[in-house]
This record gives sequence, structure tokens and C-alpha cells, in this order.
Amino acid sequence: ELERVSNAITSAVDVLRGHTMSSAIFNIVEDSALPTASFNTFSFSAEKNAVTLTGEAASYSDVSAQSSVFESLPAVESATFGNLSLKETGAVGFILNVQLKKQ
Repeated sequence: ELERVSNAITSAVDVLRGHTMSSAIFNIVEDSALPTASFNTFSFSAEKNAVTLTGEAASYSDVSAQSSVFESLPAVESATFGNLSLKETGAVGFILNVQLKKQ
């Protein structure tokens, strides 16, 4: 019984360690979002250690600025944007791929 409980605790600790970065990424996105950009979807891949965000910004330069903000963060390896599209509202749609550094 003691061995079973020990294995369960070890498994739980491993799961919690794996969620540290996935929990922290929400704070990173929230704290780093520019007021001129908003995100519509969020996808995190623990295997790839990467985040993909789709969103809209007020202008093309705001998309570039948002990418630069993420790229300047210590936890981020790279941030690249693509699939730029001009919306009927005048906003610019984009996809932002953020590669996180290995911990």
C-alpha cells in the first residue's frame, strides 16, 4: 500500500512540474499583450514548448510591435507572426507563434 501511495505522489509531482510552464504562459500572454492587440485563440503545445495565438491588432506596425514584445521576454526563444490579413474593420488579423526556451 505504501508503495502504491508513493508512486501516486511521484506521478502527481511529475504532472504538476509539467504544468508550471503551461500555467505561467497565461500570465506571460496577459502581461505582454499590447492594448492595441487582442487574441482570439490560444494553443499551447507542451511537446513543442510553443504557443500559437491568433488575434487582431490596430495596424501592421502593432502586430510587429507585439511580436517584438514577446521576443524580448527572457522565457521566449523566438516570436514570429504570419497570415496577416486586413479585416473589413481596418484591423489586421495575424497568427503569432511563440517558441519558449527550454527550462
